[in-house]
Amino acid sequence: MASLGRPLVIGHRGTPTIALENTRESFRRAIAGGADAVETDVHVTADGHVVCLHDDNLLRVAGVAASIGQLRFEEARAHLPALLRFSDFLDITRGFPVIVDVKHATAADLDAFIPVVIKRDALSRSLFSAYTPDIARLIRQRSSEAAIGTFFPEGGDCLDSARKLGASFIRVLPHDHTAQKIASIRDAGFGTIAVAAPLSSFKTASDRGALRQIAELQIDSVITDTPELAAAVYRSFS
Repeated sequence: MASLGRPLVIGHRGTPTIALENTRESFRRAIAGGADAVETDVHVTADGHVVCLHDDNLLRVAGVAASIGQLRFEEARAHLPALLRFSDFLDITRGFPVIVDVKHATAADLDAFIPVVIKRDALSRSLFSAYTPDIARLIRQRSSEAAIGTFFPEGGDCLDSARKLGASFIRVLPHDHTAQKIASIRDAGFGTIAVAAPLSSFKTASDRGALRQIAELQIDSVITDTPELAAAVYRSFS
């Protein structure tokens, strides 16, 4: 990534400002708009299908207060026709880097997620985002080759545990956005991914000012709701 001379642009759930998040169209638009990679979230339906969905229910995206884990795939897709199977996501992004956000996955969830990636021959282009060291450990137990990204928590240093787990990236939040912290992560041999804008704990870097701040901090990559804008901003950095 350093050879790019600017942060890697990761489409957050595709390009949600243009198309419904985590859908075929959202990922297509992100890739066409200049993203270097795309990020998705995964859950499992009642009948064992792994799907691309951020929440564990359909309320926000489909207006239906139903848990995805209690619905069969076809039932869920009746409420959300654009619901995408994870296997189809891997097919349509073939050859393209992807971030797989497993949220608070259980061992059983990971037993569903990881085999799909392996079966689609996508392990070498996938980075699993683990919210906790325990989840990272479960991922590592299931694959010695999986690329793992973990968080750098406020007030704590996860670098030792990340090193022991063989993680390659640290997901940095706004309280980590200091030159000293970014340098300490880089010096330890990890890549960095900005998951929020500077001074914000909830919104991705999706405006010119925030995107430039990420670049000035020398963060390696940025998850953004506006990959087209990020690609345009960073053209001058290449």
